[in-house]
Amino acid sequence: MRSFVDEAAVKRFARKLTRDLADGTWAAKHQALKDQPAFDGSLMLVIGR
Repeated sequence: MRSFVDEAAVKRFARKLTRDLADGTWAAKHQALKDQPAFDGSLMLVIGR
């Protein structure tokens, strides 16, 4: 898969997210998101030419 993010950065993020999910850090910071019945947000597609 092609990405604009360096593979080492992806691996660091995955390790940190895995650790934060396991030890409750993510839930402590973002529990309000989990408690919402829905989330209304937006995405932006960035295309370089």
